[in-house]
Amino acid sequence: MENTTVSLPAAPRPSWSIVGVLLAAFGYVASMTPSLLPRPLTTQLLASVLVAMTMYAIGAIIQGTTAAVRTGLLRQPITPQRPRLRIGLSLAAIAVAASTTFQGTAWQREQFADAGVPGSAGNPLLVILGTLIGCVLVLYICRALRALGRRIAARIGRHFEWPFAVRTILGGVAVLAAASLLVVIGFAGSTVMFNNVNDSTKGQVQPETTLRSGSPESLIGWNSLGYQGRAFVGEGPTVSDISAVTQTSALDPIRIYAGLQSADGLNAQADLAVADLARAGGFQRKSIIVYTPSTNGLVDPSAAAAAEYVLGGDVASISMQYTVLPSFMSIILSQSTSLDSGKILFDAVREAVGNMPDNERPKIYVYGESLGAFGSQAPFTDKGIAGLTSQADGALWAGPPANSAYWQQISAMSDRGPTWQPIVQDGSVFRFAADSAGLSEPDAPWGPTRAVYLQNSTDAVVWWSPQLITQRPGWLNGTRGPDVPEAMTWFPLISFELVFVDMPAAGAMPPGIGHNYLPNIGPAWVSVLQPADWSPEKTARMQTALEEQVAVG
Repeated sequence: MENTTVSLPAAPRPSWSIVGVLLAAFGYVASMTPSLLPRPLTTQLLASVLVAMTMYAIGAIIQGTTAAVRTGLLRQPITPQRPRLRIGLSLAAIAVAASTTFQGTAWQREQFADAGVPGSAGNPLLVILGTLIGCVLVLYICRALRALGRRIAARIGRHFEWPFAVRTILGGVAVLAAASLLVVIGFAGSTVMFNNVNDSTKGQVQPETTLRSGSPESLIGWNSLGYQGRAFVGEGPTVSDISAVTQTSALDPIRIYAGLQSADGLNAQADLAVADLARAGGFQRKSIIVYTPSTNGLVDPSAAAAAEYVLGGDVASISMQYTVLPSFMSIILSQSTSLDSGKILFDAVREAVGNMPDNERPKIYVYGESLGAFGSQAPFTDKGIAGLTSQADGALWAGPPANSAYWQQISAMSDRGPTWQPIVQDGSVFRFAADSAGLSEPDAPWGPTRAVYLQNSTDAVVWWSPQLITQRPGWLNGTRGPDVPEAMTWFPLISFELVFVDMPAAGAMPPGIGHNYLPNIGPAWVSVLQPADWSPEKTARMQTALEEQVAVG
């Protein structure tokens, strides 16, 4: 049998898409406008390359699709491109875009100053050069992947007499499969690394008090708690610390925690944690706070300490770990687990309290920050305001992600007020605050069951959502929240990418900016927990203690 060689149509000579370049130039200009947070040089380069290459891809698809329709369906000949015109238009677009860099870096300097953060977007020339280099690298990586796909298609063609389109698709699928495999391997390697971090006990001391999980008397082993769990039970204010703030006698707070290795599965973890809570005398305290951790098991130490100060130590705090992954991975992989964890632990505590005589039952509160806020709202979702008031005595949620179902439901009930601080039923149960002053708005009675959403107007975790792709967000309409730049403009798709780029740095911002809620956690707990004989002086002393705790580490 005679061997035949299957040849592919000659690939077109690589060139750039003029429509892509024009849209990329527009994207670069948009990427230099302010977003929620100031961007240092590396973040600005990431934002500019991401936006420019996204717009380039859209332009290239539009140009390629138009050409395919003209030749394939309309049978129209393609007019040969004029190299000089293409080069001239491209250079002009790049020059115009580059000229906006100076205004863009000036905006960033203003944002850094307003936020009280040292830094800048860097030298405008570095931004221009870095973006050009980044775009060229991304473009050639994509072309290399395309060439690899064509090579695979050619190999397939030597063995199977399939249509060219089928071979091309299979080549692309093979490249995507290989890339996906690399991602899976990367995630697996990261998980191993984070498990090692979770197992580390460096710098941690096992508690001796019977009031903590992991102590010799505890039902939960010290080594099973995970790194963040050991930090939670091994730290916190002492009786003397609390008395120094309240100027009265205090109790030693109870802290209970179950790690991933403490029991097999979330239900078993919750049962074990509740059993350890009973062992430590937690159900004899006036209040129990159920914490859903954010990401790798972290319970915000400032939030836990603030509640203990406000309640004079007469409180039992309980939590359990549901992942070892950090925030950027947990948001992708652990959302459903966070919901399950928040509901299972809350339901277990509530059931145990429900079995007690009415006059002996402690109050139940919930807390969550970031992904923890997402998960700890699960017991109340789809039940409206009554979902909270019928099951808990109060709640504090800091920085809830935009896809939090319960937050969306309650926010949608707004009677008035801006998107970043809606007013729901005159604030009788729920209040939304971008700062401590927001806790007093509206000037209307606040009922016995109180819930607070702390949501900084510059927190990308709260405001980043898929709606940004096609809709101008309400928080850019009317009066803007504190520290949101007036020069910030909404662009379809582009704003979605820019606010996404803001997220990694949101937690590293100064207090009250981005995802840092330190200044408002204490006042919010005072509002929710309603301690007797509390005063502004106590709040000031508590805030000083919390800031010192953060400074120590």
